[in-house]
Amino acid sequence: MKKFTKAQIKELNELTEKLRENVGGIEETLAALQEKIGAYNDAVVEFNTFRQGIEDDMQNYFDEKSEKWQDGDAGQNYQAWIEEWNTDIDELEEVNMDIPGDADEIEQKPTEVES
Repeated sequence: MKKFTKAQIKELNELTEKLRENVGGIEETLAALQEKIGAYNDAVVEFNTFRQGIEDDMQNYFDEKSEKWQDGDAGQNYQAWIEEWNTDIDELEEVNMDIPGDADEIEQKPTEVES
């Protein structure tokens, strides 16, 4: 075969268009996902700041109590409660995905052999 037939060129064009359409959908989905990840991470930062404030208040309350209270059951239970709140939530990493330019590359390929 020295060159693609008209039917092959038509099918190639249709397939190239399908690739292009689907890449567009992926790009839109990734943009929406990045937006959601950003909003989630903003909420995580707000929560972690709130949690740290609560933990600080708890620790201050504990520190103001007598050593006898701190060493007793009530103090030990309170310290365990503080420790339950001593964990930050991790932010999500952004999704980095290279979108292929396959359709553009395919369109640049020759459909017939050079003479």
